[in-house]
Amino acid sequence: MTYSKRNVYLDLILRHPLLDVNLQDGDGITLIQTALDVGDAEAARILIDRGADLRCRDDSGRNILHLVSADNCGIDLVQDIIALAPDLQYQFDENSRTPLHYAIDCQKPGHPRDEVNFLISTGVDVTVRDANGDTPLHILFRRPFLLVADYYGNAVWQGFVKKTIDLLLSKGADINARNEAGETPVFNYFRASSFNVDLTYAKMDEERHTLSKKWGGDRWKVNKELEEQIVEETEPKIWALFEEMGVEWSFVNAKGQSLLHILAGQERSSRRVARFLFLVGKGLDPTAMNTKGQTALDIAAIGKADDILALYKTE
Repeated sequence: MTYSKRNVYLDLILRHPLLDVNLQDGDGITLIQTALDVGDAEAARILIDRGADLRCRDDSGRNILHLVSADNCGIDLVQDIIALAPDLQYQFDENSRTPLHYAIDCQKPGHPRDEVNFLISTGVDVTVRDANGDTPLHILFRRPFLLVADYYGNAVWQGFVKKTIDLLLSKGADINARNEAGETPVFNYFRASSFNVDLTYAKMDEERHTLSKKWGGDRWKVNKELEEQIVEETEPKIWALFEEMGVEWSFVNAKGQSLLHILAGQERSSRRVARFLFLVGKGLDPTAMNTKGQTALDIAAIGKADDILALYKTE
């Protein structure tokens, strides 16, 4: 009740004829920036309808389209802003990030939004780079990958990341673009990828029964192990799709690190060996040195990655 009344009073204030719709606080932040920053789309719409300045910027150089793209204010508001001020979608903040960078980076797992597709469809530059040289693809490859399992537990890569990668590539994005660190998007996948597994349709009675006995009926642990099993079985299919997209595995970054160096330096051991063996199978050399003269095996030894070292252990 209190929240509803607050909204009613807020709307009355925003609609008051004596209100300066471009009023700023002590830090120079306008009303519309505040509304978008807290995700109040209705307040923002009232201010827009009353003629608020759409080209204001915050202290990070973000325009209102950066803000609305970073929050879930709805596709309708994004469309209306672009219709009134189309130049905003091409502007950069102080980190050279566009609204498209923000929309991709702020995508919430399991809650796909239309803003990204809409921004791409308007003709924005899909190869645009931020201050780190990251393209939209670099950001996408850091986002959680969605795997949807069928009745038998066979999973398919679907969802926001897959669809957006396909869309960006269709618009001319470079899957092997290198950022300021000399890294292509796939470096982010091997460094920081995570998976969300949808088990809604997965029955898998036999597997569940076995794991239930193992974990004493703990459903959460059963599901986590099922998810890990599905990811392990599905990842090779994702790598095959990467190859179809044109991913080049052999790039090294500005520090001379290959993808093998990246894997060997990870703290998490989950799926590390399978990934390492896959990359070696693609021709990457575990004895190739980075700019410090370290091989991937040296990195593995420093980090006590015994699972990788065991692959090359001689009797």
